[in-house]
Amino acid sequence: MQFGRNLPGSLRRLGATAMLLVAASSLAFGHYHWSYYAHRTGPYRDVPLKYDLSAFQDKTLPFFISNAGPSKLVDGDSLLSLISQIRRAAETWNSVPTSALRLRFGGMIDLPKTPATSADLVANKTTPSVEVMFDDDMPPGILALSWPQTVDDLSYLAAAGTADKPTPTFAPLLKARLQLRSDLSAYGQASYSDDFFLTLVHEFGHTLGLQHSNVSAVMSTAITSAANKVNPLAADDIAGISTLYPADGYLASVGSISGTITVAGTKNPANLASVVALSVDGTTAIHGMTNPDGTYQIDGLPAGDYYVYAHPLPPTLSGEAYPNAIAPQVVVDGSKPVNPFTATLGFETRFFPGTREWTQASKIKVQAAEVTTAISLDLPKMSGPGVYNLRTFATLVEPTATPIYAHAAPVVPGFHNWLLLNGPGMVIAGTSRLTPGLRLSVIGSGVPAVVTQSTLQYWTQYLGQDFLLILLDAGAVKTATPVALAVNTDAGLYVLPSAFSVVPTQQPKVSSVSDSGNGDQTVLVQGKNLDAATRVMFDGADALSVQANADGSLTAKAPPAQGAQRAAVEAASVSGQTSWQVTTDATPQFYTYGGPQPPSVVVSQGADVTAGTDALVRIDGVNTGFLASQIKSGQTVAGFSSSDITIRQLWVISSSQLMLNIGVSASAKAGPVGLTIATGLQLVTLPAAIQIHPIGSNPITLQAPILNLVTGLPGVPAGGTVVMQVSGLTDELSGWTVMVGGVSAHFTRTGPTQLQVDVPSSIAPGVVPVRLISSIGAGPSPVLLQVDQPPPHIATMVSELGTTFQGLPQVQAGGRVLMQIDGLVRDGSTVTPDMVQIRVGGISQPVERLLQTNGSSFQMTFILTANLPAGSTQDVTVGVATRVSDARSLAMAPAAQ
Repeated sequence: MQFGRNLPGSLRRLGATAMLLVAASSLAFGHYHWSYYAHRTGPYRDVPLKYDLSAFQDKTLPFFISNAGPSKLVDGDSLLSLISQIRRAAETWNSVPTSALRLRFGGMIDLPKTPATSADLVANKTTPSVEVMFDDDMPPGILALSWPQTVDDLSYLAAAGTADKPTPTFAPLLKARLQLRSDLSAYGQASYSDDFFLTLVHEFGHTLGLQHSNVSAVMSTAITSAANKVNPLAADDIAGISTLYPADGYLASVGSISGTITVAGTKNPANLASVVALSVDGTTAIHGMTNPDGTYQIDGLPAGDYYVYAHPLPPTLSGEAYPNAIAPQVVVDGSKPVNPFTATLGFETRFFPGTREWTQASKIKVQAAEVTTAISLDLPKMSGPGVYNLRTFATLVEPTATPIYAHAAPVVPGFHNWLLLNGPGMVIAGTSRLTPGLRLSVIGSGVPAVVTQSTLQYWTQYLGQDFLLILLDAGAVKTATPVALAVNTDAGLYVLPSAFSVVPTQQPKVSSVSDSGNGDQTVLVQGKNLDAATRVMFDGADALSVQANADGSLTAKAPPAQGAQRAAVEAASVSGQTSWQVTTDATPQFYTYGGPQPPSVVVSQGADVTAGTDALVRIDGVNTGFLASQIKSGQTVAGFSSSDITIRQLWVISSSQLMLNIGVSASAKAGPVGLTIATGLQLVTLPAAIQIHPIGSNPITLQAPILNLVTGLPGVPAGGTVVMQVSGLTDELSGWTVMVGGVSAHFTRTGPTQLQVDVPSSIAPGVVPVRLISSIGAGPSPVLLQVDQPPPHIATMVSELGTTFQGLPQVQAGGRVLMQIDGLVRDGSTVTPDMVQIRVGGISQPVERLLQTNGSSFQMTFILTANLPAGSTQDVTVGVATRVSDARSLAMAPAAQ
């Protein structure tokens, strides 16, 4: 199956240059995954399509970009700019802490036009991956396609279910392709545009196993999506990926709602009805889909109160195979899977317990780790589709002039202007008369926006579509706040989550970009509404630093690139607005780099590796700008042109040297493998970087990473003890030696494949090789160990409740704790609150305040967010990266009465 996305979803200008959009037709989605059933009859147990995370090192899926890049780009665009945006889009999915799946850049690779068959992937034991390729072989109007692959014969799912054949929990996703057009100029797909970036995020979601959402998320079709480049993932996207690949503790932290949806009587179950849980303040929407028997369960709901409504999918549009481009469930009780179920359409949208009015809807309470059941609806039939696919745009000037619009618009407090509306079913066909009973209302109490119903009016027809106006007023907000709209008519109801958002500040604007002239790639960014919190992006990479100037301009340090690279510069506010988002110009401001010359690299150690082993690799570069940075979109990443090689750890030793621990799959094919390294906008490739040799008989290999015995993390101070896994160990190790950084270390065998090694106290902090050497001087390839500075120390710890229990500070949920920390940093580096990990009873707590008091000493406060058993004592640790303090104890006080 192929899943595609149509023209992007924003109408920039109503005039000759406008691009009017139709539905995105990627046949993949947000919180509804590809569903497989063992049988045609119920009860239906969903078997989703997903990757087997146990097949990846660190649950990390590689993605590769085709060496055969696009044949044509938008004027002024470049391949390096495009690659940076692809990398940033993939990294977006890594920002979800409640998902266990991670994506990593595997590098540039030669891709055949026709992908390998599923049978070949299984036969060759190919490690799953995502491949990004460029080909114009797709239907007109489609911007991108996604091709997920699973095994050809899934009939074993139907045969399973006995004691000796347990039913699998998922169908294996073997590989996925993300296809972009080769001629990106055909539909004006500039890599720097917000729309193109959001298309990439959307398509990566498909390759991970997500279908279309129905609640304005990034996985929604482009018509109703309210995603923005700064914060592209909505609650529904996060729930979708997190329920498919849940991180430890996630499922216990969220709740569910379940029930049954029927149409005109309980004997008529609705299949593929969309059921939405909308928070009572209208800001959070998460959806699920019904089974053929009408049952549903919405998972991933944060605890709180919700309204629940059910609605039919919108009708099938041009380029779509199914309504809303959602593929029906697959039945696998034969050798050829089939889709025997179709979506039930032609029924009314209603809020639970059966009303068109959101003000009369019941509030449904959701609690963590619990399912709220029996939230069921029997819905009346409807003669037509009613209102659907509503789009909103906010004017920035009076509509009598040529106005500029922002799709799913961000508006600021004090906004008193027109909201434009466009959607089928709002106007009587062939006329300018409004549908009888048409009225709009903002959903939720205390929402900082209202629409004035008396101002609702027909405005104009453009390119065959009707536009309406209604007056919108926005009030004060502290953070970006999405607003949901209810659209009622005499015949039905339509709900649009995130119809627009109220944001606290005006949109940033960039009027000019200029080089400072001091030769260090420092850039002066001038414009409006710029401050110290503004992010500055150079193509797909963030600036390394941003400083606000007294005149309202910004000084930004550009990320590494190479001579003559022309980067689009975009400013972004914390409230989700970008300078390009509603610009009147077709292109943003650009910055052209003056150097350095093209980079090159060489593998100076570890160029020969063996299948089935781990090894260290040293890379030296010329004109490279390798960067270890907290700026994820700019830091150095590397990948070998094979999914059978995993980079387990990477260290930036200097701007021209990298050290890596790699793992080579036992099934890796012998031969040369290429290498790609990306830093910021700089990209360097080495076609035959390393040589893979066939696996030997009973090979011994050290396995990376080597972990600290106490913390379980891949870093240890000198004098500490590490646990090292060694596969293929012999029964007798007398005469063997472990060398750490060239110094003989004491070790003990603690298991069939495990050694405990004491790191010599003389070893200086840094990255050092670890070798296992036999009595005759032979041994496996060395791997690298990170030797840390000494860990931080909790000098003092006090709480608001004081010290009254066994001499320990007492605290309860919501209470504040103050600590004095020594040695938080020991090398003069910068530390920020987001870099510090505080754990109480093993549960992470956010840092409230961090203040450097003297050298490496800091004062730190945090508010306990976890409800831990009253009367218990809990360990508290503080850490930065792999450096974790010894534990101090807190006493859990009874909750306040």
